[in-house]
Amino acid sequence: MPAVPLLAFAAFAAFAVPPAFALDPYYGLEEHRPADGEAGVALNLMPVVTTSLMALRGPGDPGSAPALTLRGPGGVALPAAVIELSADVYQLVPEAPLEPGAAHQLHVEPGVSGAPEDGVIATFTAGDAEDREAPVTGAVRSVSQRSDSDEWGDWHRFGVEVEAAADPSGILYELTLIPLDCALGLADCAEPPTLRFLAPGLGEGVDTLSIVDDPTGRSDPGATADPADTVVQVVAVDLAGNRGQAVCSVPEGVSLAEVGCAEGGEHVDGGADGGDGGDGGDGGGLDGGVDGGGGAKGGGCAHGGAPAAPIGLLGALGLLLGVGRRRR
Repeated sequence: MPAVPLLAFAAFAAFAVPPAFALDPYYGLEEHRPADGEAGVALNLMPVVTTSLMALRGPGDPGSAPALTLRGPGGVALPAAVIELSADVYQLVPEAPLEPGAAHQLHVEPGVSGAPEDGVIATFTAGDAEDREAPVTGAVRSVSQRSDSDEWGDWHRFGVEVEAAADPSGILYELTLIPLDCALGLADCAEPPTLRFLAPGLGEGVDTLSIVDDPTGRSDPGATADPADTVVQVVAVDLAGNRGQAVCSVPEGVSLAEVGCAEGGEHVDGGADGGDGGDGGDGGGLDGGVDGGGGAKGGGCAHGGAPAAPIGLLGALGLLLGVGRRRR
C-alpha cells in the first residue's frame, strides 16, 4: 500500500477518517446479535448479522444462497429464512421458536472473511419466554450533514443522533429520510429507502445512525441530503419483531402535523463535530462523533408510501472506525 503523505493526512483530520481506510477497506463480518455467550435469549428472537462491504454469500459464489445458518442442540441446522433487510444487514427468521434452555449457534460457512475457522460466530442460550414488549423510540437529539473532497474522492455523511432505546433483545433502528416536498404532499414521490442500524439496546446515552457515501465503496442513499429539506423518521424495532413508535425530526418552521408525524420535534444541528457519539460506539467517521452508537405499534410520517418495512426484518464505515452499525 503506498504511503500516505502528511498533508493528505492533515486534510483528513477534520473527518477523523484514516486515509489508509480509503485504500484498504475492511471486508467481512462486523457484528451480530445475540452476542457470543448470551443467555436468556427470547424464544422469538430473530438473530441479525451485519457485514462490511461484503454480501454474505458462499465463498467465491456471489449468486449462492446466504452462507448464514442457525443451529440448535447438537449443531443441527434449524429451518430459518435469511432475509437481507438492506445492504449488509441480514436477519435469520426461524420457522419455529427457539428451544427453551437450549444452546444455539450462529454459523457462517468457513471462508467468509472475519469468520472463525469452524464458522461459529456466536453460541447463545435460549430463555423460557417470548419477548412481546415493544421498545420506546428515543427522541432525535441532532441531525447533521457534512461533505468534503480530497485526493481520494468525495466524502459525504448524514448523521442522526437518537436517545438510545432499551430492549434486552437488542435494537435494530429503522431510519428513513423523507424529502420535505414529499412529506408535505407537494410532490408525488416514490417510497424512500429505509436503512437499518444494529444497536445493543442498553438504553444508555446516544445511539448514532450515520449514512455514508465515500471512496471506500460505501454508498448509502441519503448521505448528501440537506437537513433543511428533509424529514427524518426513526423507529426502534427489537429483534423479536416488536416495533416502537415512530419519532420524527423536521426542519425549522415545519410542524409535525404538516408532515403527518405524531411525535418528534424540529432538527437540532449536530454541528461540524457531530456530538460525542454516546455510549454505543467509539466515534470516528467523517466528523469524529456522529458515528458512535451501537441499529410494536406506533404512528409514522405520511410520505407517499409505507413509513418503514416491517421487521421480518450500520456505523457507517465499518469495523475499523468503531461506528454505530449500519445503517441499511
